[in-house]
Amino acid sequence: MKILVISDLHYPYCDVKELLNIVKKENPDKIILLGDIINKKEHYYDIFRIFRDYLDKIIYICGDNERLLNIKCKKYFIINKILLYHGDSLNFLSERITKIIAKVISKISKRILKEIMAFRARKRGYTVIIGHSHLLGKSLLFDVYFSGTLTKKSYFLERGYIVIENEKIICKKLPQ
Repeated sequence: MKILVISDLHYPYCDVKELLNIVKKENPDKIILLGDIINKKEHYYDIFRIFRDYLDKIIYICGDNERLLNIKCKKYFIINKILLYHGDSLNFLSERITKIIAKVISKISKRILKEIMAFRARKRGYTVIIGHSHLLGKSLLFDVYFSGTLTKKSYFLERGYIVIENEKIICKKLPQ
């Protein structure tokens, strides 16, 4: 089974053509939308129109944007000992304070920021995949992956997505 993990589209701040090209190229059995897919409630139905040919493949997991907009979706998803969730629950105190801390740390090193986030995200007995941070890649210290973003409007901006196939997790980087 091939699974495509896409996070933090922040529609309409993503390139829909690029998104559909990724889905077509990867040809997944399942598509996990890992939160912060939309920025405004009126865009909710736009996403389903964009994914109209893939609706039977989609698992929609809530991010902080979906929760703020009262959109019904899953809190997390587990498949083959892989736990997927958005990751906004890892915030320090508040979203605003977390962004300030993350900006400062990322100026020093995105690698340090990834390891701090991975430490907070890890779950014993699971490989973890999270979004929210707009970081892409795997922690060096923990069994935690970051799913990147497809938005073009962010200050961290590690553009990419994840593919899970044959129990391998592959981070696919996109041009900035």
